[in-house]
Amino acid sequence: MSETLQMPDGMVFEKIILSKTVGNGIYQVDVVLVLHKNQYEAALFLNRQYKPGPPLPRPLDNPSAVATHWMSVRPRVGLSEEETNLITDEVLSENRVKRITFKDSWGPDQDEF
Repeated sequence: MSETLQMPDGMVFEKIILSKTVGNGIYQVDVVLVLHKNQYEAALFLNRQYKPGPPLPRPLDNPSAVATHWMSVRPRVGLSEEETNLITDEVLSENRVKRITFKDSWGPDQDEF
């Protein structure tokens, strides 16, 4: 599977956390667990192409029943609370198991989990 994804330099494919289609089946969204900059992160791929964004889902300013969080800068991809929990649990668990301190230094909100 990692051969079909266009991975940025320095990013290592681990496994797919979540796959879904959006936009009436036009777009394939894959959220992948990757090793990047010495920590495990979630990376978003839209139709197999990497889309830059935060290493974990971010809350939407105006959540709905369908989407509470987002990933990727453009286009933003909406995620449900259940999908967000799945992604976050997978990323943080992998970092804990490997004794890596996860740091989210993407964008203005910089948090350590």
